[in-house]
Amino acid sequence: MKRPHRRAHFLFWLIAAPTAIIGAFFSWSLRPHTPYTELPTAISDISEPR
Repeated sequence: MKRPHRRAHFLFWLIAAPTAIIGAFFSWSLRPHTPYTELPTAISDISEPR
């Protein structure tokens, strides 16, 4: 019973690890290169003290 379970985990990580690495690289590449210096107007309007 243990061997098929180990095989299932191995196959899962054999597929999941590269998928996670590709997804992380893709999401990292989509981030903006310069950080935001000002809040968007919708947020700044809400956060202003009244």
